Amino acid sequence: MAAMNGRGEIETADAEKVDQALQALQRGDDRAGEALLLEIVRRAPATYVYQFEVGDELSIKFWDRAEFMHYVAWMKDNGTERKLTWFSSAYPRAFYYLGFLRVKGKRYAEAIEFLERGSTLEPTNPKFSFEKAMALMQMRRFNEALALFESVSRVGPHVSPNDVARALRGRGAICVEAGELDRAEAAFRESLNWEPESNVALNELLYIALLRLGMGAAPSEITTSSGSSAGRCEVCGKEFTSGKLATVRGKTVFVCETCQMTESKSKKWWEVWK
Repeated sequence: MAAMNGRGEIETADAEKVDQALQALQRGDDRAGEALLLEIVRRAPATYVYQFEVGDELSIKFWDRAEFMHYVAWMKDNGTERKLTWFSSAYPRAFYYLGFLRVKGKRYAEAIEFLERGSTLEPTNPKFSFEKAMALMQMRRFNEALALFESVSRVGPHVSPNDVARALRGRGAICVEAGELDRAEAAFRESLNWEPESNVALNELLYIALLRLGMGAAPSEITTSSGSSAGRCEVCGKEFTSGKLATVRGKTVFVCETCQMTESKSKKWWEVWK
């Protein structure tokens, strides 16, 4: 146990350094953040203990409070509550953000290597699959990316409703790339069952509607204006009396107020997943 405690103290210190690296990334200082993360992963143990038991108490290394709270709620809902201690995670997080930076820098093979190393340490975390899928999509390896998104299909102790929604959006994005608009629409609509206010899903549904009407219209061919006429929303399918109109090559698309794009919170629809 003394060895475990010593190892735990080292990881606690490294977890604080991961937080410092993330602060650097948020400031736009990718170089400083990356340097810290590379230093941290050099101390990653060959054999990683993600969770362990002491008596009747379970100790788990979580990434953040949201992850911890989801785990506690899931255990309670499934009648498996027990004493739980939360430790901060360092090494899986560090590998993940190194993979993220490599994807950002378009160094996809290196990204996959970091993400796979992180997933080996914490195989229950779907974040590694999501980011690896993003790298594979950029490499045009869509079948492999789709398999990763499809592997996250149900809520569990380490998989939140938002994770399932994100996996469905990933599946939808790949179907759009393949021109399978019906499958894409179904995936995005299903994702709204898990994350109803997702601007990404709503924007993609609008994009699909515009593709069907405009045969792949470019952004410059699309204009929007306020409208108050009754109609049926092309995104959610509900009738409305107040919304926006989108004109694509002379055709009009009605969009209700609920599904209007919020530019301050999300990318424009034609930028999403590109």
